[in-house]
Amino acid sequence: MHWLIQRSNLSGIVTIPPSKSLTIRSIITASLVSGTSKIDNYLVCDDTIAVIEALRLAGIEIIEKDNYLLITGNTFTNNKDVFHMKSGATAFRMLVFIFLVKFKEFKITGNKDLLIRPFDTFDKFFDTYNIKYELIDDIYHVTGKLEAGQYEIEGHISSQFASGLTLALSTLNKPSTIIIENEMVSKPYLEMTIDMINYFSNNKVRLKGNLIVIEEELFFRGREYIVEGDYSQSAFYLVLAALGFDIKIKGLPKESLQGDFQIISFLNQFGIEATWDRDLLKVVSKTLMPAKIDVINNPDLFLPIAIFASFIDGETKIINIQNLRHKESDRVKSLTDNFDKLGIEYETTSRHISIYGNKKDRNIAVLDGANDHRVIMAFTVLALATRHSYLMKNVDMITKSYPNFIEDINNLGGKIEMKSIEKLREDIINIDKQMIELFKQRSEHVLLISNVKKELNLPIVDKEYEAKQIARHLDMLGDKSIEREYIEFYSKVLDISYQLQEGVPKMALLGKGLSHSISPKLHHIIGRLNDFKYDYSLLEIKDEQELKNALDLLRKHEYKAFNITMPYKKEVIKHLDVLTNKAHFTGVVNLVYMRSGQLIGDNVDYDGIVYSIKQMDINLQRYPILILGTGATAQTVARVLDGMMLEYKFVSRHPERKTQLENVISYDDLTGFKHYILINTTPVGMYPNINEMPVGLDEVEKATYVFDVIYNPDPTKLVKYAKAGLNGKEMLIVQGIASFNQVFDKKVVISKALVEQIKKELNE
Repeated sequence: MHWLIQRSNLSGIVTIPPSKSLTIRSIITASLVSGTSKIDNYLVCDDTIAVIEALRLAGIEIIEKDNYLLITGNTFTNNKDVFHMKSGATAFRMLVFIFLVKFKEFKITGNKDLLIRPFDTFDKFFDTYNIKYELIDDIYHVTGKLEAGQYEIEGHISSQFASGLTLALSTLNKPSTIIIENEMVSKPYLEMTIDMINYFSNNKVRLKGNLIVIEEELFFRGREYIVEGDYSQSAFYLVLAALGFDIKIKGLPKESLQGDFQIISFLNQFGIEATWDRDLLKVVSKTLMPAKIDVINNPDLFLPIAIFASFIDGETKIINIQNLRHKESDRVKSLTDNFDKLGIEYETTSRHISIYGNKKDRNIAVLDGANDHRVIMAFTVLALATRHSYLMKNVDMITKSYPNFIEDINNLGGKIEMKSIEKLREDIINIDKQMIELFKQRSEHVLLISNVKKELNLPIVDKEYEAKQIARHLDMLGDKSIEREYIEFYSKVLDISYQLQEGVPKMALLGKGLSHSISPKLHHIIGRLNDFKYDYSLLEIKDEQELKNALDLLRKHEYKAFNITMPYKKEVIKHLDVLTNKAHFTGVVNLVYMRSGQLIGDNVDYDGIVYSIKQMDINLQRYPILILGTGATAQTVARVLDGMMLEYKFVSRHPERKTQLENVISYDDLTGFKHYILINTTPVGMYPNINEMPVGLDEVEKATYVFDVIYNPDPTKLVKYAKAGLNGKEMLIVQGIASFNQVFDKKVVISKALVEQIKKELNE
């Protein structure tokens, strides 16, 4: 299942869900109390459900009421079953320590994404304090017992380990101390745990630097606890508000021990002021600026801050990100993988990331939620704030902490839908149905206006009107990020309109001395074989002015395309708007057509030459290749040979003339070659001069293979006297099919069988 997220105009008041961290801590702490506690406004999500189920399995009575829990604690009686913590790392880490106090042995597991998270802190602690464990079929079998005393535990991976150990030791009613080794991360979360213990007890736990002190005679008591709104989740809405959406936030305390209360300070560094209007939190944007943000104590704020930074011009640096690689996903990689898709620039090291923000349009891509609830929410925020619609995959884990996220966003005016591939295809089918109906209506109107134009003797094409239409459409489109694509689309619509007005499309061959050409017959055969009717004619062009006049006929859509032959294959280039790769590579054009209001030049002789050379039943690397002539066709042959990594020489009657060509020899130099492959690109031997050859009989006899690009006569005298050879008819046929495919957007497969069939009909 994917999410479809569309650009939305969000506004309104959102009530933030209860804090997941405080819900878990209050439920676990209440389970340690000999008596009944009431937990109001608790969060229902995958992680909290896993805690409740595990504690019930252990023997704790938990009764669910409307928006509150009644917990009767300190009745840990069952350690026989497997405690399954799903994907909840916080509860897993805390309950391991509590079960080490309450039981001598137990079994605990979780989902795959939980089990792959770092276990090093447990490893070291267990080894130091003689606690045994085995991992069997993804289930931890733990044996050991914790007593009151002094312990050391690492703090650089997560504060949850220290929180769990503190909770466990606080139940023993004896003094204990915990030394936190290494750098402590997420300190506010440890402070929240200690505050929770003290709330449900007689205030006997202290945090002094890296030392946790649990005093003697600590006892728990049942209490009512109200879970406050979650500042971690509010960060996503605050970022949306800071990006310009009129969103106000309800359900948060004005002061809080939650570490992510720091979001207000972080946004202030960007130039965003958070203010209270009674119980509503809102933001006011001043002058936005990049910032330097330290997330060592606020890892859950990394993603919303990073998303916000991507919209702020300049470099924002976020430091102390090293532990974010050990969350539900590697959150740094999850961020940068999506940034790469979107075209957002950044630089990263193991400990920091620099984000080079801007307000440019983002690339269209399928976003990856990485099965991480915070990644999912972060890139939902980004998608809502851009001009595009986005799909996001791997989104199921949103229920881990915020099951109502989509509902809350959509209540603000958001447009998020859950879509399967099948549903997306169904949507496209319905859109296509509407397009088909509109296309039919438009075509009918085009034909009507065509008749009016004919009666009034008006041209088919009105460029001034076209330009006004496109400008009007772009104004209605209102999205600069897809203007280029829309112009291309609408230009194709106009092309179809012109075709409807033109009737049967027309092509022609432009050049001099065309009376011998069989191109009209060739294209008649190609059209008939593909059940597509078009006219093909010959246009004698005597000079450059007539060439320009002919090209104007293309611009006016009186012709669909022109093939170009001698002597205009190079001359035509300066009159064109765009060259295809083949035309640019060869410096030769033999096909011109209109696309999106531009004259495009292509070289389909290239296709014909490639096909013909591949028909040569000979090792081309074994013999020298000599190209007779230095004109446009010779240069196309040379570029084909370059692409095949084959060496060659041009043979010219005037090798002394200055030219851009290299490896030019004279015809007299042929006497120095004994065996070679000869490719004739000159017109010598072409109808009506069928008894001529470009070289003497002696040179022909030395040729191992001859390829003559002339197709009339078939065979030419040169090919007739060669040991083995091929004339230009196959080349003509293939370039004809290539022209047909390009001009009419067809996909005729060029096969030997098809070429032979057309050749047979041409010879009849």
